[in-house]
Amino acid sequence: MESQTTSIAAARPPQFETSEQSRDALCRVFANARRRATLRVLATHDDAIEIDALAEAVVGEEFEDEGDDERTDRVLVSLYHNHLPMLADCDLLEVDRRGERVFVHPNTADIAALL
Repeated sequence: MESQTTSIAAARPPQFETSEQSRDALCRVFANARRRATLRVLATHDDAIEIDALAEAVVGEEFEDEGDDERTDRVLVSLYHNHLPMLADCDLLEVDRRGERVFVHPNTADIAALL
């Protein structure tokens, strides 16, 4: 089975033709607290992070505690179905759905600079 990978570029998404469209996409990314928390977590990782570990870290970032299994599961589902695809569309990360691992775009400095 082949890997299904989606990637996005930091401030210059190739699919956008104008800088206004690029700014709009970044505004949508930063409009959501969970996506901001996800980016803060990912900015501290230079390599791949398991999606389960990412969900736990996002729960800690959002709620300042470890949370419970139900909360972590809800965050995991929202990351997988909503937030990670949007971040991938902006080339901020890559998602390898086959292995259930989240791969961060190699230049994590761009993510940190956006925060």
